Formats: sequence, structure tokens, C-alpha cells
Amino acid sequence: LSKICFKGLHSPSFKPFVAPTLDIPSEIASPQDLLPLALYSQHLQGTWKRLYSTSVDGLSFNRVTNAVLGYDGPTCILIKTQEDGTVLGALANERWKEHNRFYGSSKNILFTLAPRLRIYRSRTPSNA
Repeated sequence: LSKICFKGLHSPSFKPFVAPTLDIPSEIASPQDLLPLALYSQHLQGTWKRLYSTSVDGLSFNRVTNAVLGYDGPTCILIKTQEDGTVLGALANERWKEHNRFYGSSKNILFTLAPRLRIYRSRTPSNA
């Protein structure tokens, strides 16, 4: 009966959920903090590779761009404010590149993790 009722459930396009892990522990978020994001986007599942950290790489924005430009992505930026500990971020599904025009896709998101989880999806401009 299960072969009849669930036929095709594990088709080639089926990808099982993989909980997020960090290659290097983060001062901003734990894998448990990132779990809701991984449930939202398949791109945020599995092992996260840290490309840049202010505590290791310094506060220069030039170092940020050197770390992410050309990385095949997707990339996720996490920021923790000093004032109240708010944690916010962005997911970019495309490879970072220097460009004089906007680029991206509707799969990119902005979010807050703390004090409350919120996900802000991109939307098409009204004049597009």
C-alpha cells in the first residue's frame, strides 16, 4: 500500500532538509538561531563557510568586498548592532560582482533574527 500511496515521493528533485552548521563558531548566531532561515531557504541549509569576521579580519569594508567578490555564493551577511544587540542580515543567491547597476533575483531576502525573526522578501518594482 505504501508503494502505491507514496509513489514518486522521493523523486530525483527531492532534497532532504539539512540543518545548518558553521565551519567556524560565530559570535553573532548559533546553528539553532539559523534554523528558521534554513527552513525558509534551501540555500541556507548545510555547512556555512565564514568568509569574513570583524573580530578576525578587521573593520575595513575593503576586506569585506575582497572576501565576497567572486565567491560563487550564495552568501549571507549577519550584523549584530552594539547598541541593543539586534541581529539582522541579508541573503544574496547570486555571485557578488562589481557592477554599476542593480542586479539580483527575487530569491534574495533581508531578515532580522533578534529580537524577533522577520523575513522581508524582495518584490518587483512597480515600474518594471
